[in-house]
Amino acid sequence: MKATKLKNDLVSAAKVGRQTGLSRHTILRRAKQGLIPSYRFGRNLIRFDPDEAVEALLATGQQQQEAGPEGDPTVIAVDQ
Repeated sequence: MKATKLKNDLVSAAKVGRQTGLSRHTILRRAKQGLIPSYRFGRNLIRFDPDEAVEALLATGQQQQEAGPEGDPTVIAVDQ
């Protein structure tokens, strides 16, 4: 990990959600639980390093299933 993260290198929970097939609320909830690394700027701005977020989700070793944009389930599986 870089010693310094620039705000421009980081993305929103919505963007991480689109990349992983999870909802923005799930990404924020998992960040609050400490399962996904996040960076807080002020009181209301939370950003994520997309690579760190995906790596953290895959490291949990769990399948994540939620409705995708079309209402179809999206599954992220980890080879074990």
